[in-house]
Amino acid sequence: MRRYLPVIIILLILLFPLGKLSAGDDLMGVLEKIKAREKSLKTFTAAFSQTKKTQLLKTPLLSGGMIYFDAKGRVLFQVTSPSPVTVILRGGELITWYPDLAKAKKRYVGAGAVKKYFGIGDTVGELQKLYRIDLASTENGENYRLKLTPRAGDMAKRIEIIEVEVQRDAWLPATIHFREKGGDFTTIKLDFISINEPLPTDIFKVHIPEENGDAF
Repeated sequence: MRRYLPVIIILLILLFPLGKLSAGDDLMGVLEKIKAREKSLKTFTAAFSQTKKTQLLKTPLLSGGMIYFDAKGRVLFQVTSPSPVTVILRGGELITWYPDLAKAKKRYVGAGAVKKYFGIGDTVGELQKLYRIDLASTENGENYRLKLTPRAGDMAKRIEIIEVEVQRDAWLPATIHFREKGGDFTTIKLDFISINEPLPTDIFKVHIPEENGDAF
């Protein structure tokens, strides 16, 4: 979960339309619109692809899968390649299932885990306590770019800077880049399939073979 957590954090900060911005919009105006839109978010489904470049490997690590979100406090992170991994957060529990290894892990993370880990419900002031945030346009002018520098805590120890490119036309995050303190660099591309539409039935129920425990 630690490997993928920064992806979800930024995704949930910027995963819905912002409304069009004028040339005079400043950072505070953009953040206020983001947090206002957050209140209307009910569900989303998105496909992702991740490329991770490390200091130890010459060849980048590639992975991909799906993310399902429900504002009731449920998140499913389903990695489909190169190896299947399912991470689900619901009811204050974090469940990780490794089908290839036939192993499952479950631990209690608290009823407020969605807000704690993903920033849902935080005010702009609370968000700025966690990150120094700068707003800029990309060179081609097609996207807005938010640069987030962690101020303190575990995130600041691991992550040097996070950059999120937001599409000007659709006002959704298109690409996320984050650079770790050790020099590793990760890029995530997002493809939103649905927003505020019904999710598949029982999508948040993890089915585990009986010899490894009942379905959670």
